[in-house]
Amino acid sequence: MTGTDNPTLALFRRTLDDLDPTGEIRKRTNPKGEAHKASPASSSRASGALDRDRVLSRARKWLAQCPPAVQGANGSAPTFAAARGLVHGFDLDADTALGLLLSDYNPRCDPPWSVAELTHKVKDADSKPYDKPRGYLRDRKPDRPESPARGPRPVAPPSQTPVGHPPSSPPPATGLPTIVQQPAHLRDVVDQAICALVMANDPISLFVHGDSLVRIETKESGAVRPLSKSQLRLLLSQSADWMNESVTKDGDTLQRPAFPKGDAVDAVQDHRDWPGLPRLNAVADVPVVTAESGLLTKPGYDSASGVYLLPGGYADVPPVHDKPDRSDVEAAKSLLLNDLLVDFPFVDNASLANCLALFLLPFVRGLIDGPTPLHHVDAPQEGTGKSLLIQTWGWVTIGHEPKALGEVSRADDWQKLILAAAMEAPREIFLDNLNQTLDSGSLASAITSTVIGGRLLGFSRMVSAPVNCTWVSSGNNVSMSRELVRRTVYIRLDAKADAAWKGREFKHALPRWAKQHRGELVWACLTLCQAWIAAGKPAGRPVLGGFEAWSAVMDGILSNAGVTDLVSNSDAFRTTSVDSGDEWRAFVPAWWKTHQDTKVTAGELARLAEAEDLLVSILEEAKSERGRGKKVGDHLKRVRDRVYGGVRIEYAGLNHRDQSQYRLVKLDSDGQEDGHTDATPIENL
Repeated sequence: MTGTDNPTLALFRRTLDDLDPTGEIRKRTNPKGEAHKASPASSSRASGALDRDRVLSRARKWLAQCPPAVQGANGSAPTFAAARGLVHGFDLDADTALGLLLSDYNPRCDPPWSVAELTHKVKDADSKPYDKPRGYLRDRKPDRPESPARGPRPVAPPSQTPVGHPPSSPPPATGLPTIVQQPAHLRDVVDQAICALVMANDPISLFVHGDSLVRIETKESGAVRPLSKSQLRLLLSQSADWMNESVTKDGDTLQRPAFPKGDAVDAVQDHRDWPGLPRLNAVADVPVVTAESGLLTKPGYDSASGVYLLPGGYADVPPVHDKPDRSDVEAAKSLLLNDLLVDFPFVDNASLANCLALFLLPFVRGLIDGPTPLHHVDAPQEGTGKSLLIQTWGWVTIGHEPKALGEVSRADDWQKLILAAAMEAPREIFLDNLNQTLDSGSLASAITSTVIGGRLLGFSRMVSAPVNCTWVSSGNNVSMSRELVRRTVYIRLDAKADAAWKGREFKHALPRWAKQHRGELVWACLTLCQAWIAAGKPAGRPVLGGFEAWSAVMDGILSNAGVTDLVSNSDAFRTTSVDSGDEWRAFVPAWWKTHQDTKVTAGELARLAEAEDLLVSILEEAKSERGRGKKVGDHLKRVRDRVYGGVRIEYAGLNHRDQSQYRLVKLDSDGQEDGHTDATPIENL
């Protein structure tokens, strides 16, 4: 192949001599070396021995057997082979060959080639040297059939010696490398297979993401899919001619076509290095800013940043100035704040600033060398606008409505859910409509990680994937574990109405207006980001611990645009949203030690907690002793019937003052009440 626009392949070719100074890899790829040179061809018959109609008829029958080009499956190779067969094999002029390709071959391709592309193929086939005489297909005897995609293959009856390619026969017409997998060392076969994948990856469609081979499905909004074993086997067979070699009783060496062996496919899939294949970090469908290449506007793969920019989705994005002036910044702010977000009922300026950071993050994720927090959209009830806000965010930033992940309860299910999502290089991971307390160590760990790993169904090994997504969640008055609260940016909506969804009007019909004006909204986001870059990237305040790189970029961009309230509502969020489960787990042993299974009121427990310096966040919610007892009572209702370290908190009815009472019930190994009422310490908390 020549004239490639594949930078990785070009680099691979330039450095092949350095990587393989002895030529050993290339010898393995074609182990027979000069033995594959074509034997002297018999002189072709005189031109015109067959009349034109018979030649065209035979050419059409031959062309009908040629495999069509399929996007993402190295479609150039079979198309070039078909063009070369018509021009060289049947000795047709370029115009006739082009006509046959357009009428008989192109309708079967997915997608069809343009006339200009097919003309280029025919011109290349006609001009490039070939080691077979013109007319070799036209003049072939009827009893010498030929596979159009593989070149001449002698076919013998079953009673004769197995069919193969003797060393003196011509190479396959595809021009693909030959890999002899039997007999051979597995290490040699794997080296040859990876080399073949690299050479066939033009234009680029195969990537390394984390430690897996993946492909981008450009027809499905840039979805990234890991290659299954069967998909990799097919790709390997499309990248090289795989052969098994044997020796006849007469000492002749024969090669027969074969499928790539399972051991070879497994070894290639588990290689984890794949030198020469490009690494994929992210996919975008609109211009984004990267640390390595600045503002990306050219479709395709950017080797410096590892970002693949999908083609065709942003023709309506106005040009972004290298140095936006103050009027540009104000126009961008106005479009986002006074048109897009103006009618959402944010409870404070911090929620609005946090939401604006959510809209900007996907465009500058490549500038943040570290993790990014979870952005949680919360409200007191349904119909407040949470889903509409997130749908609008999706259509502006990623070009589609975010795909919601379902809620799970088991810890290992969280790990599998997040890893499976990360394997597909998502632009967002969205946890929608949370109904239970969000408490997952796996989720907390993933949010603060740049790479996550584990074992997935369908993989025989541990897998890992980089984390470059935007984390988003939503729900009504969601409680979270303490470790998740400190990893979360809080966006609170409140319409302050009984039926929040009734009688509300928006300046624009969302999300339709956002879809229709996406180009302008993308311009507004990029303008605010570019204005910060042009100002020298002044670092923002460290507004969120553990996310210093995110804070430096996002607070820097917002402060440069005059928005200064990022994450200023974190204390209020912590007070209202921290799930008290961790504190109750620490308090229950003191409760058992003091009261065992006797009935107690919330006021008594509040005084015990204050004396033991426990339930601190609950007691801080009230100032008076009576108020602290009431707050402990409110939280007891939430933890009723929960089990902590082998004891269950139970409601025990009202006392003679109509005060609610609670007691602890010690459970046996089967989860049943064991009847003991002594002060034996609670184990395994």
